[in-house]
Amino acid sequence: MRGRYGRLSSGAFSEACLSLLQVAKRLRCSACRGSAVEYHAALAELRALRNKAKIKDFEYTEALDPVCEKRVSNYGLQLRSNLPTQKFSKDKAISRATGNWAGRYITNVCAELYADYEEDIMRHQKLELLEFVQTMCHKTMKVLLSAPCSPPTCPTVLPHHMSHTLFTALLDHRNALHERQVCTEVEIKDETL
Repeated sequence: MRGRYGRLSSGAFSEACLSLLQVAKRLRCSACRGSAVEYHAALAELRALRNKAKIKDFEYTEALDPVCEKRVSNYGLQLRSNLPTQKFSKDKAISRATGNWAGRYITNVCAELYADYEEDIMRHQKLELLEFVQTMCHKTMKVLLSAPCSPPTCPTVLPHHMSHTLFTALLDHRNALHERQVCTEVEIKDETL
C-alpha cells in the first residue's frame, strides 16, 4: 500500500490497525462513562425529588428518556493543542470539539446503553457513581480496553470498505494524539469525564 508515508508493510498496517482499534475502544469507553454518569445523575435527581415516595414506572421513563438528547448532548471531545483526544467531557472550561460525528457518537452510545440495558440501569441505580459506571460500562456493556486484539480482527490488508485516504487520515489523527488513557484509570467526577 502506498500513501503519504510511503509503502506500508503488512506489519506496519497491522500495528496501525491495532492502534486504530485501541482509539475506537477508548472513544467507546469514554462515551459509555459519560452516558452512565448522566443516567446516574438523572436517577439521583428523581430520587431526591420524590424523597421517600414510591417512584412510578412512568416517572423513571420521563427521567431517563431525555438523557441522551438533553444531557449527553453537552459533551464533546477534549482538545489538547487544538487536536481532539479520546476523552469526552462536558466541562465548559476545557476546550472541546462538539457537534458533528463526536456528538452523534456519544448520543448513539448513550441510546444503545438505554435501549439494551435499561433493566440493568434500574437495578444498579443506587450504587455509588464510580461503582455504577464500572458496572454499566465494564460488566454490562463489556467495554474493556485490556482485551488483546486477535489477528482475525486486525487484517494485514486495507479493508475494502476503507479508502486509502481515510486510512491515512486515521493514521494522522492517531499520530497527533498526545494523550493515552486507560478507561479504568480515569478518575470520574461529576463535572468532567
